Amino acid sequence: MDADEFLLEIDPINYELEVERLTVQIERADQNLAEVDVDIQNTESLIELAKENLKLQQDNLARIQQLISKNATTDTKLDTARMDELSSRNALRTLANQTSAFRQRTNTLQAAKKLAQTELKRATVDVARTQVSAPITGTLVSVDVEAGDYVKTGDPLFSINDTETMEVSCQLRVDELYWVWLQAGGHASPRVATRGRPTGKEATFEIPNIPVEVAFPFRDTEYLWSGVL
Repeated sequence: MDADEFLLEIDPINYELEVERLTVQIERADQNLAEVDVDIQNTESLIELAKENLKLQQDNLARIQQLISKNATTDTKLDTARMDELSSRNALRTLANQTSAFRQRTNTLQAAKKLAQTELKRATVDVARTQVSAPITGTLVSVDVEAGDYVKTGDPLFSINDTETMEVSCQLRVDELYWVWLQAGGHASPRVATRGRPTGKEATFEIPNIPVEVAFPFRDTEYLWSGVL
């Protein structure tokens, strides 16, 4: 079989339902954000009106105070003007607090939406992973599950023998290994440390990758493969 060839499918219903749930959750978050944005715009309009009202009440209070200094009005009117000015300032402060609360709610909704978007990406990946394909080109050796079996993360589903790469055991005597090492460019007389008497210049027969040809005779025919020792 070739790499990416379809092999089996894990029931995707639970993952698809999770994708649908998160999609609806994100849509709801967008609606809530739109509602909060409208609330902020309306409150900002009310703040502008409250500022104008406060300015009128402050001007009225200043006018009453001037009349008091001239004994042209009563203390009752002064108290009323002060109460009206205080009420206007409190109304303006209340609207400003509402705007701050709306903006904080916007931040909370945006964070929740971002989290849902991240979870949606993961759920979408989970749906895609329910389609299991061959990771390599090879031969299907065994299938470890049957239709209807319950599987969890880490459970083996099948075994594939990689036909593009093969490991061949190669048995070499020490003198043969030494000859190969020389052909690879090793020195004729390496200094090797003896047990218990370190020389400070230990040498090992480290053979680099050497191109080789693997021969396999079968029924009067010799098959050859290129490889690396």
